[in-house]
Amino acid sequence: MSKVLAIVYPEVSRGFKFSGVQIKSTPSPELAKKHLLDALRSRDYGIIIIDEDYLSSFDEHTRHLVEESIVPLIVPVPLEMRWREKAARSDSYVQEMIRRAIGYHIKIR
Repeated sequence: MSKVLAIVYPEVSRGFKFSGVQIKSTPSPELAKKHLLDALRSRDYGIIIIDEDYLSSFDEHTRHLVEESIVPLIVPVPLEMRWREKAARSDSYVQEMIRRAIGYHIKIR
């Protein structure tokens, strides 16, 4: 059975521990990239959750791997704790996540 992995900053990892997913807690984008590539090679995971701040710091080749990956589904999520700043773009973020997951654009009203 496929597992779920979260690659996140240490401050955020506590919340994921309660959900039962496996966690790779890392303070640096370089280590996050290593964990991501190791997870892709292992083929143990069906879903990989990664902080989108890490993703933005990856090189173009690694970002392309993330965008093209179907299994595992790699889900970049904004784990920054400042919700008000992200509220304006939350609908577009959800739309993009759905489009990546199912391959269709859905308009949220």
